[in-house]
Amino acid sequence: MNYHTETEYRILEADDVPIVMDWAAAEGWNPGLNDGGIFHAVDRKGWFGAYHDGRLCGSAVVTNYDDAFSFAGFYIVSPAYRGKDIGTTLTRMAMEHAGDRCIGLDGVMNMAPRYEKVMGMRMGYHGVRFHGVSSGHNASPDTVAATDIGRREIGDFDRSHFPARRDDFIHSWISQPGGVSVATVDGKGDVSGLGVLRPCREGFKVGPLFASDAETALSILQTLLSTIEGRSYFIDVPDVNLPAMRVVHDMGLSEVFRTARMYSSDPPDFRLDGVFGVTSFELG
Repeated sequence: MNYHTETEYRILEADDVPIVMDWAAAEGWNPGLNDGGIFHAVDRKGWFGAYHDGRLCGSAVVTNYDDAFSFAGFYIVSPAYRGKDIGTTLTRMAMEHAGDRCIGLDGVMNMAPRYEKVMGMRMGYHGVRFHGVSSGHNASPDTVAATDIGRREIGDFDRSHFPARRDDFIHSWISQPGGVSVATVDGKGDVSGLGVLRPCREGFKVGPLFASDAETALSILQTLLSTIEGRSYFIDVPDVNLPAMRVVHDMGLSEVFRTARMYSSDPPDFRLDGVFGVTSFELG
């Protein structure tokens, strides 16, 4: 059977997004319970599917945030269809959607050489997933509900820690069902920290955790964790942010796995030193 010629490639149907989330869970990525709908809304035309006999058998997503930056994720082919060039075709479609934008991705380590060869990606740093169980944390009096901060102010702070502006996404992210989002404000009234905790297939994830310094990051993290006493949680940390790595090590968290953060060119400027936890490995 020639799977390549008998497979249809097109924009993925919205009804099939939950299938992609199930695949991501099976691959060990532990997506959030609300990830599919929130992620899909950012750039619906960037979700590509391979369909064989009308059934989804592969996916690739490239989210175009603006005219300069895209982020790739959910490169998954159902196990029965692997090794049949389906992933290669989906990759080409996704890259055509990104155009001449800089593309970022967090890929599993053993796939990094392929991303370098096929997509021209360059290694940036490692993203490290840590796991812990919330115990004995107290909410900080310095934090406020992120939803009480102005939409523009939250968007400005998020943009300083991410390569593109994504106001609609971050507004949905901090407001998602079952989630907790908090922020801090400095003496001048400017946002100095932002953290979100969301429910996942297994436990919870912290992300993003953006802060002006380690003390602020720890204050936000402890406030978030105070809401899930005794529950399991995960946080994804850039290994090049040494203060962030010290925070998770001082809390006794265990490393789960590492990813390769890669870019197709020099990424737009953002404050990586303020990223104590990335938003997600799938959307950056």
